[in-house]
Amino acid sequence: MLHIPINYLITNVTRDEAEGLTKIEIDMDPGFAYMSEASTAARPSQMLYYPGTKWKGQHMFRIDTIVTNNSNPKEIAALKK
Repeated sequence: MLHIPINYLITNVTRDEAEGLTKIEIDMDPGFAYMSEASTAARPSQMLYYPGTKWKGQHMFRIDTIVTNNSNPKEIAALKK
């Protein structure tokens, strides 16, 4: 299994109950692309930048949770940096 640790800031999460999908938006280019329109477990993907690694299979993500009871927008923004 290929493991590439990259940190992305999640900017929005929406759920489409009809489709059974969750869309996660990030603040930057993810750095990879699907190389096929087929939506299968063995869909080929490729890194868009060096080293241009190619792979087949599911993408797996770990989402770290930040919990805060602070409602000050400036301090919350500082946590995201």
